[in-house]
Amino acid sequence: MKLKEFTQSLKQLAAQLQRTIEAEVIGFASNPAAIAERRARVLDPQNGFAYFVQTYFPHYIRTPAQSELHRYLFFRLPQMVASAQNEADAIAAPRGEAKSTLVTQLFTLWCLITGRKHYIIIVMDSIDQAYPMLEAIKAELEFNPRLQTDFPEA
Repeated sequence: MKLKEFTQSLKQLAAQLQRTIEAEVIGFASNPAAIAERRARVLDPQNGFAYFVQTYFPHYIRTPAQSELHRYLFFRLPQMVASAQNEADAIAAPRGEAKSTLVTQLFTLWCLITGRKHYIIIVMDSIDQAYPMLEAIKAELEFNPRLQTDFPEA
């Protein structure tokens, strides 16, 4: 794929993500008390990541039930980022388990929003995978009205 075609495909992806994000914002209270409560729950060091995903990204949640992998990631990822030591896990799971969405996209956003990390490296098999992931992260920051309501500084 040529650069111009690739750039155009990224723009189309961003537009599609914007439409999807904006369609899922129904019923989100924007009063100061509700915002303060949600922010406090997001900042919780152990349960904040799971709450963050469920509250701000309904367009990625297919069912309220969590798989064993998701429960593990919601527990382990905040634990790893809070550790004073360098930690690494190797996790394998079948296609369609939302590994990239949860770990690369949404956990990156949670770390940025909560200030746990400031510089995050996105590593994928190819640049053709990394750019769309970066575009998805940018789209959430730019177009997600739930994030904009509760974390306008992001």
